[in-house]
Parts: sequence; structure tokens; C-alpha cells
Amino acid sequence: MRQDIQDGFEHYVLEDLKQKGCKTTQYRDKESQLTKGDYRCVYPDRDYNLELKCFHKVWSDGLCVELIQDSTPLAHTTQPNSLGWFYNLIDCHYLVVGYHDQTDGTFLLCVEVDLKRLRNEWDEVVGFLGSPRFAFSPKGFGSTVNIVIPWKTLDEFKLLSLMFKHEALPALW
Repeated sequence: MRQDIQDGFEHYVLEDLKQKGCKTTQYRDKESQLTKGDYRCVYPDRDYNLELKCFHKVWSDGLCVELIQDSTPLAHTTQPNSLGWFYNLIDCHYLVVGYHDQTDGTFLLCVEVDLKRLRNEWDEVVGFLGSPRFAFSPKGFGSTVNIVIPWKTLDEFKLLSLMFKHEALPALW
């Protein structure tokens, strides 16, 4: 992903939080980033940890949740912490996901997912799906295993908040 697009997404989210009265501190050490996410967000009445993810394609059928980052045999010996962010971010409360157009970089969608509640209600959400759809990606650290959770399901469980939607993007839920 182009660094300017990632930086623009991060700037948008941080400015949005600032306007809402939030003070943010970026986690810089690897261990905190692995378990807590990218930022600590502090409001006068609460605080939480936040992870930012930016993708170049909107999955119209749902949120792609990374379960296993590297599913290749013996990945645990060559790639420590090969579980995906769903399992590693145990101290992260929210996930903010942005999607942009790959050709011109236009931001199309930005959503906030209550990651703590998604973990707490995992069995209900997955059970609600019946036969969940898995998506495999051979790029990155190894063969990544993802589960796709429909936008409508996330909305019905009240796990999703819309932060921004480009007018050219059709409604997803």
C-alpha cells in the first residue's frame, strides 16, 4: 500500500478523534502494538486502545477478519505470533478500518468495529452466519486465513459504526 494513502487515512481518523475531544498516544514498542493496537485513546470519561487497518478494496460482502496470519506448515517456528490480529490484539478495544480506491486513492469507506464485543460475542456471531465464508490470501507473511463477516450481521449485533461513506459507494447494510 502506498504510504501517502496510509498516512492520509491515519490523519483522518486522528483528526476525527481530536474533534470529539480525544487525546491519542501512539504505541511505539512492538509488544504493545501486537496486543494493544496502534493508539491509546483518552477521553475525560473513558479510555481505550485502537487499531487502524487500511485496505485498497471494499469487500462488499463484509469485514475480512484475519484469523491466521501465516498458515504455512511450521509457521510458528519461522514466524512467531503467526495468529492473526483477531487473536493477537487481546487488549485492543476498537478496530477502525478504512477502504480506498486502488487506482486514485479516493477514500470510500471508514468504519469502527467494536473488537472487544466481537470477541465476546464470537460464538453467537459465527453461529448466526450458519456456514461462514473464509477467504485465503497468499500475499504477505504466508497463506493468511480470514473469515468474512457480513456488514449486515455486524450491524445487527451493533458491532459496527459508520465513520465515513463516499457518495459513489452503494449502501452495504
